[in-house]
Amino acid sequence: MNADTVCLACCRNKAEGLLEQYGVSEETREILLKRIDKFLKKDKRTGDMPAPVMMAEILSIVDEKVGIMDAYEKPKKKYNRKLLEMEEAVIADIEKAEDEFLAAIQYAVTGNYIDFGAMDDVSEDMLGKLLENRADVELNTDELARLKRELEEAEQWIGAYQKELQELEANRTLLEQQLEGKERKDTEQIAREIKEASGELEEIRKEYMKLHNTNERNREIRDNLKRNFEKNSGLQKQYEIVGNLSKTANGNLSGSAKLDFETYIQRQYFRQIIRAANKRLVRMTSGEFILQCRDVEKLGSQGQAGLDLDVYHMATDTVRDVKTLSGGESFMAALSMALGLSDIVQNTAGAIHLDTMFIDEGFGSLDDVSRDQAIRVLNDLADKDRLIGIISHVTELKQEIEDQLIVSKDEKGSHVKWQIS
Repeated sequence: MNADTVCLACCRNKAEGLLEQYGVSEETREILLKRIDKFLKKDKRTGDMPAPVMMAEILSIVDEKVGIMDAYEKPKKKYNRKLLEMEEAVIADIEKAEDEFLAAIQYAVTGNYIDFGAMDDVSEDMLGKLLENRADVELNTDELARLKRELEEAEQWIGAYQKELQELEANRTLLEQQLEGKERKDTEQIAREIKEASGELEEIRKEYMKLHNTNERNREIRDNLKRNFEKNSGLQKQYEIVGNLSKTANGNLSGSAKLDFETYIQRQYFRQIIRAANKRLVRMTSGEFILQCRDVEKLGSQGQAGLDLDVYHMATDTVRDVKTLSGGESFMAALSMALGLSDIVQNTAGAIHLDTMFIDEGFGSLDDVSRDQAIRVLNDLADKDRLIGIISHVTELKQEIEDQLIVSKDEKGSHVKWQIS
């Protein structure tokens, strides 16, 4: 029960009576009453303070100056024993009540009447009547509801606290089991190790930042190089094309025959000369073989190449190197190539006319048939306003040539004379 105006006056009167009872001087009494009045009137707490608590505060003020004992010690002990004797009956009555909380509050409010510091007319009969009529105690419903909510919250808090306490106890037991038999660590040593590790960690962090910054710079450089490379990729492709053309023209292209541009052009004329030469070689050899320019695919990849001759045998359909020809065959091939060269030069250069040709030896290596065939070819050329001169010591050849310039030698020297048919 909170203090009201009546309680405040009652408390002051009780204090004044105590001061008179203990014979406190007028001066001291005035000082103490002023302090009590100040406490009752100005202290904001008194509005919500129960009467017993308020009286206890007043007694403490008086006791500071006077040193009196609690004047109600004996009655309090007496009625406390009385209430303890009634404890089981009170608890049973509360448990039977429809609203146990309301019943408990009513008993608590009734107990405030045993405030021996604020009342002087308490008796056993009055106490009994108050307890019997506890249901008639008027209570503030709003205040009662607030107290009930606070009680429920307190119970919830206590439940949560007890649960947490049980968990902590379980954890403590588990930790004790885990630590049982283990050596206690030197916390100072651990602190030093942590400090050293923190220093090392800081150094690592600095090194990491340094590497990170370097990596960022390298990333930027890489991106710039990538952009420049993409920008110059077109030039690179053009360079590769021009480079391959240059290597091809100079015969330096890797993995292919060393055939430069000049040799390539010469091969075109060389083929024309071979075709012209084969026209006469076929007649000289009765179609036994012809000459052909070696294919690029068959050329070696080492050194300059491209003007190589091969011999194609008509009868056997085989190809062999021109170096494998016999002496007579080589002479006919050489003579055919010389005549073919003469034809191509006259055909491609109109201002040039080769009307004279001299052939020095070579006929001695031919058999009779081959010699006759070669002479027929030369006679055909001579019939076309071309002068063919043959220098030879072969006796059989003299019979085939009509107009001769004979060179003889004696002790006086060499002599020449014409023999015209």
